[in-house]
Amino acid sequence: TSRELECQAGQVSLSVPGLPRLSAALSLTAGADGGVALRLEGLELAGGSAVIDLQRSAAGQLSAAFHVEGVTPEALVALWPAAPAAGLAGDGAVSVSGQARMTPDGWIDADGELTVRGLTLASADGAVATEGLRADLRWGLRGWQDRALELVLELTGTGGLAYVEPVFLDLDEAALTGEIRLLLEDAGARLHALRLRDDDALVLEAVGSLAMDGHGWLAINQVELSLPLAYTRYLQPFLVGGPLDQLESRGRLTGQALFRDGGWTRLALDMQDVAFATRDQQLRVDGLAGGFHWQQDGPDLPSWLAWEGGALYDIGIGPARLDMRFTGDRVQAPGVTRIPILDGALVITDLDALGLATGNPEVGFDARLEPLSLAQLTETLGWPALGGEIAGQLPGARYRDRVLETEGTLEVEVFDGRISIEALRIEGLLSPLPRAAADIRIHELDLEQLTGTFAFGQITGRLDGEVLGLRMLDWRPSAFEAWVATAVDYRGPRRISQRAIDNLTSIGGGGVAGLPGGLMRIFNEFGYDRIGLSCRLRNEVCLMDGVGSANGAYYIVRGRGLPRIDVLGTARQVSWPVLLAQLAALERPEDPDAP
Repeated sequence: TSRELECQAGQVSLSVPGLPRLSAALSLTAGADGGVALRLEGLELAGGSAVIDLQRSAAGQLSAAFHVEGVTPEALVALWPAAPAAGLAGDGAVSVSGQARMTPDGWIDADGELTVRGLTLASADGAVATEGLRADLRWGLRGWQDRALELVLELTGTGGLAYVEPVFLDLDEAALTGEIRLLLEDAGARLHALRLRDDDALVLEAVGSLAMDGHGWLAINQVELSLPLAYTRYLQPFLVGGPLDQLESRGRLTGQALFRDGGWTRLALDMQDVAFATRDQQLRVDGLAGGFHWQQDGPDLPSWLAWEGGALYDIGIGPARLDMRFTGDRVQAPGVTRIPILDGALVITDLDALGLATGNPEVGFDARLEPLSLAQLTETLGWPALGGEIAGQLPGARYRDRVLETEGTLEVEVFDGRISIEALRIEGLLSPLPRAAADIRIHELDLEQLTGTFAFGQITGRLDGEVLGLRMLDWRPSAFEAWVATAVDYRGPRRISQRAIDNLTSIGGGGVAGLPGGLMRIFNEFGYDRIGLSCRLRNEVCLMDGVGSANGAYYIVRGRGLPRIDVLGTARQVSWPVLLAQLAALERPEDPDAP
């Protein structure tokens, strides 16, 4: 027993079912004092080479150290039975090292590092992938064997690409660091610290606890998102396919949250100087700020949202503030919110939103549009200049399943008459292909003002009409049944210019009856009894009609008095795109005083 036992240049092999045979060079020393040292070298493991040292001191302290380098992902896949089923494959280099000791009284002290260089792998379903990934994982474990152990994990991603569906990270642009500190006890685990940092985009800090029976909690004490990088890296992947999946943004978001026993119980979000716009500039908001506070139990907490300005489809929106309260998955804003729009305003009252946690909320409100100048509106939209105003009441407006529906009527006062818009419905308002539906009624528009605005040629009288069952796709009409005609009970002069006659003739595809062409050119204007057209649009074809039949044709203009002239339409089916092109081609005459 007083002699030392030593074995050098030994060989050992190990067979494990399902794994290739393992072999290594063995060195063993056993001292007379009871100390033992074992060393394995050249152990071929997962395509790499491993060195393992195991020691027991004479005093009973246990220690171990290992180093494995040159490990390949493909070899790791072969060692991991679940990996082939997951379809993992790749290349690169992985090295692992570590050391540990345990004293006779049970104190454990261990640490180590895993290094990844040039790791490229992918799963068969594409949910996980890396390319040229460079990362380091450091770990440490300390504590008493029969008490609590503290586990520390520190992760640093320094380069390459990583994708975990749906988030994609380019670590060459910004390093990602993370830290976890866990206290492991018989009753469960306590999360002393969870830290995640992407210096240009994200900071997250949390603590928590998880018991062996599954009960636990997680408190996110701080999450900070810096736009635009936080949007493109961490938010946009979850918004693909929605109206907010292509945003230009800036600003800062901060928040806190509490997760307990399987559900969120408290949430808070604050915004400072946030601005965003869709790539097509259909929606833009500037100077956005707010505070949102929600808790599952306890009193409602006040929340608010404000902005300095913005635009929707180039229509300017002024500053406003919305005060609200959250109750469960419901938010209410019972007050009055006035949103300036150009020189008018949209006034919203009794806002009530349900089902916020479902991803498909239902929003109801009453709205009133204060008079808005059509001159400003048409100039903003690049339309021909119009006078008059638009205003209206929209009680019982409701947004559900991405569809906005309204009750009430929008009234447009224009050309000394009125246009009423009823049963307005908009589906996918901010989507690439919004759909809209409405019924429109036209009441006694002044034809002299109307035709003068659009350089159609002068017509005097009043115009009535309807556009029923209007359906629009991407704000372009796809279906309707429409008619417009001069008012029967109009008592004033009914005159139509030569230019207007020519334009109406081109629309109807017919001709002029009454005067020979050469004689007709002598007169600048004519009297009429009635003017009218109807169109039933289906599949980009207009089924045309007029204000009466005439030997297989239809009257567009039915003349009256001397010299009498009639305009007849013969085309019953007209291509809608062609008709629009004809209307767009009607140019203003060179002489502004020409009729």
